[in-house]
Order: sequence, then C-alpha cells, then structure tokens
Amino acid sequence: MLILIPEIGLSCEFKIGVREYPPYTYQNADKSWAGIDIDMFNYLVDEIGCDKKYIRINFGQALKLLKDGKIDALAQMSKIEQRLNTVHFVGPTRSETLTLIVSKKVPETINHFSDIANHPYIFAKREGTFIGHEFNKLMQSNIHFSSKFIETNTETPRINLVLKGRVVGFFDDIKFNQYMLKNSPQYQNMKMHPLKIDNGLIYFGFSKKTVSQYHIEKLRNVF
Repeated sequence: MLILIPEIGLSCEFKIGVREYPPYTYQNADKSWAGIDIDMFNYLVDEIGCDKKYIRINFGQALKLLKDGKIDALAQMSKIEQRLNTVHFVGPTRSETLTLIVSKKVPETINHFSDIANHPYIFAKREGTFIGHEFNKLMQSNIHFSSKFIETNTETPRINLVLKGRVVGFFDDIKFNQYMLKNSPQYQNMKMHPLKIDNGLIYFGFSKKTVSQYHIEKLRNVF
C-alpha cells in the first residue's frame, strides 16, 4: 500500500512484487534483492524520495494483487489492453525477446510456429503471461497449435514439468534462458531453438488503486 503523508512533503513507501528471475530480479544469500530491474527500481524510488519494500511473490499472483492495489508495483510487464484500466506504465525498461528452450531429447529443430503444430510434443505456457500477438492469435484459431500447450500456474516451475517428462519446453526471456543454461544444473539437458518472438516493450507497472498520478509523473520524469 502506498503511504502518503500530506502537508509534510509527500512521503511514500512502495510495496514491490518480485520473483526469482535472474538476471532481472534475484535474491542474494543475505536475502537482499538484486538484478537489473532491482537497480532501476532502487534508482527511481530513491530519486523521488520514497521508500520501498520488496515482497517475494509469483508473477500470476502479483498481477492480481497489483490490480487490486494490494501491492504497488511490479516489473516485467507488457502494456496490453487488458491492463490499461488498472495499471500505470512507466518505462519502457527494455525490448523483450522470447526464445523457445527445449529438452535435448527433442531431435528436431524448431524454427517456426508451424513446427510446433506439426511435431508431436507438448509445451508449457505460464498463466497470465503475454507471448506476443501472433502466438495469441494461433492459440485462438489453430487447434493443432493450441493443443500443443498446457497452461501452468506460476507456482510450478516449468523446468520441473520438463524434468518429469510432462512437457518438452517453454518460451521465456532470452537473457533468463541464457542465464539458466549457464548457471542452473536443472537446465543442463536443455537447449535454445532458433524460434524467437519479439514481444515488444516491457515496463514497470504501478497500481492505479494505490499510486497517485502525482507520483507517476515524478517517476516518469526521472526515468
């Protein structure tokens, strides 16, 4: 909840939802949060004279809490029509590219969406995530394509589903995939395929229920 103290010179504290998502957000051994997005949040909030509190929460739940005003801010958000009435967008912070990461047990190379539709493999799609307009259109109009995906809640790491043999892969941010391939033993039998999605610009999102237009303008001015 954003706390305002009027007449003394607007003070505030942002409750910011974060998750383990290196190199953008990750928790150190001392429980402090670090990463590219944390650095930007720290800069923005400090520049406008506010405090911040990081709250660990999965992305799907965080989207609901942001909409309801139970947290104030969230990183890694696409500016899509369904969110415009409930979220202020500050940024963009970057342009996002998604890549398909797949078990090495899959011998074929996946270059296009049509390859997904034509091959006998199942992939995971995380609830609440945006994977581009073309992907969404195919999910709605092409049964051969949509039948190749199972939707997972954000509390279940998709890599666990790969390791259990339920799916063979999933889409995620290219830098996240690169980081995990280099640093996580769980990803040692995974590889990235040529299929990439330009997912557009990514923003910080702030709840319209708790963050005033005054603070949004200050944030945008220092961004």
